[in-house]
Amino acid sequence: AIFGVVIAGSFVEMGVSRILPFVKRLITPLVTGIVVLMIGLTLIKVGLISMGGGFGAMANDTFANGDNLLLSGVVLAIIVILNRVPVV
Repeated sequence: AIFGVVIAGSFVEMGVSRILPFVKRLITPLVTGIVVLMIGLTLIKVGLISMGGGFGAMANDTFANGDNLLLSGVVLAIIVILNRVPVV
């Protein structure tokens, strides 16, 4: 089944490759930037809920307690620090 799907997918990819140069004229960097921005904005709510402890913490009234906020702050700090460290 997987082999058949790969074969069918290759024909779809060949067809799309013929249309892609024409689509590149329509999809400018401005369009892709707006799409990425909209995806990021819709994910903010999910990130904040996870930062507070998730839906489980909302159910048992421990949402946004000190432990959850400390853990999420430490994770955020580690991510920021690792993104600022240059790769050798």
